[in-house]
Amino acid sequence: MAITNCNIKEVTNKQVISSHHITGFPKEGDMHINTTTIKLKLPEEEDSKGAVLLKNLILSCDPYMRGVKAESKGRLFYSFNPGKPIIGYGVAKVVDSRHPNFRVDDLVWGPTSWEEYTVVTNERQLENLFKIEHTDVPLSYYTGIMGERFCFSDFVGGEMLDTVLPNMRALGRIAICGMISQYELEKPYAITNITNILFKKIKMQGFIVYDYYHLFPKYYDFILPHIRQGHIVYAEDVTEGLESGPNALQRLFKGNNSGKQIIVIAKD
Repeated sequence: MAITNCNIKEVTNKQVISSHHITGFPKEGDMHINTTTIKLKLPEEEDSKGAVLLKNLILSCDPYMRGVKAESKGRLFYSFNPGKPIIGYGVAKVVDSRHPNFRVDDLVWGPTSWEEYTVVTNERQLENLFKIEHTDVPLSYYTGIMGERFCFSDFVGGEMLDTVLPNMRALGRIAICGMISQYELEKPYAITNITNILFKKIKMQGFIVYDYYHLFPKYYDFILPHIRQGHIVYAEDVTEGLESGPNALQRLFKGNNSGKQIIVIAKD
């Protein structure tokens, strides 16, 4: 619903709020829907210089969000801050901008809040907000295969990693992209097959996607032709409406999704 106030359009803004400090994997009851209002024009004050106002179109549900459960220096964002909207990756449209890199109606992907409209002022989040240049593929792909690249890659850790190590070839490489099995353990799983790293001369390295954003143009040159020609089949599990967010996130952590879990909250 739109409200006109002093010639600046004001609209309702639904949000998915983290209700409290979450223990264990997120459940629907850990989140609630809040409705506030927002003006569709950034203020002219100095504080908003460099800010971008986004209309969120698609939100991404990802296991790493559970790992980002405490504020810490060096982290791009904190997903579950009690009393505030959840933060993750998504696709959005620029409604207003005071940032030189973004213009009204630009499509972008990057960190955003779980709400209909978001004002991004955080400098690091703005640095990790990217304009979408290729619109001939589904925009939802920018929450997965075209955005958060996934690179044996280990997202699980623990017993799974322990099982893999004896089956690795000599000089094999492992990219550690996540540790979903370990995020909620008071005592992490103790790896017993770690000597394989030595005797098989395995290279194991942590992989954080935003360390490689500068390589995205080269990656797009490689991946786009395969997508356009139908050589890559990419499965998505889609829910619609911001209200479906808490259930979609719960489905992800229960393993009930089939494909990349996303939430479509607006078409344009």
